[in-house]
Amino acid sequence: MTGALGAKTDEDSMADQAINQGAIRATMSPRIVEHPRDWQSHWSARLQVCGETEFMRQVERTYGGESADEEQLNLVLEAVIDGLTLSERDILLDVCCGNGLVTRRLSAICRRVVGVDYSAGLIEIAKRHHSAGNVAYLCGPADRIASEPWEGEAPTKTLMCDSLQHFDESGLRDFLLTMERLTGGNSPILFTGVPDASKMSAFYNTEERRADYERRKQNGTEAIGTWYGRELLIEVLGEFGYEPEFRKQDSRRFTAHYRFDVVARPIDDELPDKARPRRSRRGM
Repeated sequence: MTGALGAKTDEDSMADQAINQGAIRATMSPRIVEHPRDWQSHWSARLQVCGETEFMRQVERTYGGESADEEQLNLVLEAVIDGLTLSERDILLDVCCGNGLVTRRLSAICRRVVGVDYSAGLIEIAKRHHSAGNVAYLCGPADRIASEPWEGEAPTKTLMCDSLQHFDESGLRDFLLTMERLTGGNSPILFTGVPDASKMSAFYNTEERRADYERRKQNGTEAIGTWYGRELLIEVLGEFGYEPEFRKQDSRRFTAHYRFDVVARPIDDELPDKARPRRSRRGM
């Protein structure tokens, strides 16, 4: 991340060195690399160049500029269903649901699904094209979900699909605090498609792409956003009473070479108090 006056931090230097060398050793991996960006404006602009039914392109499920195929989407769905062991008993919260492309398909498995996203345009498309009797869509920031009526039933499981990159460390902590207020921290959360801070060189893997990275980093439009290291996620999730399970993506997924999935499972409440991590109460 960049200091308040624009000076590079040690983590910036580590990331730059790794990218320039074209390889990152485990001992050199930064805990987190943050690239601040106005994502809300980005998604608004994205909709201006996409057709009404170009659902993959609207949410940037693309490869080489072309829409991903159904196989790619099915691989994501399989990872979600398996990672959260979804069933017809579940009330699923889909955070950063976008246009509902994934939300609607998961509703066929769950008792109820609530999708939330801060892009009004994407939520409108979700309502028009990806609605179902057991699906509700909310427009607003992720922290709004704790104040919404839940008809006496909080989510049993939560999904953030390929969107953690839009949250810096502070934003992640705020999100976990919101989930604590909503669920008591007692339901699992699946983060899919987390950009791996130790694999930046696998994404920026040519001279052209590395030059593009430097240019976009300077003007605040770096392509990915926040790159996470496992060490930081273990620390932050642990503070909120979760134990992370890191999962490799299926090798058939076109993002498998630089992203991973992580399931945050609540630590057993039956553990003795001394053995149970203390959840953060910041801001409560």
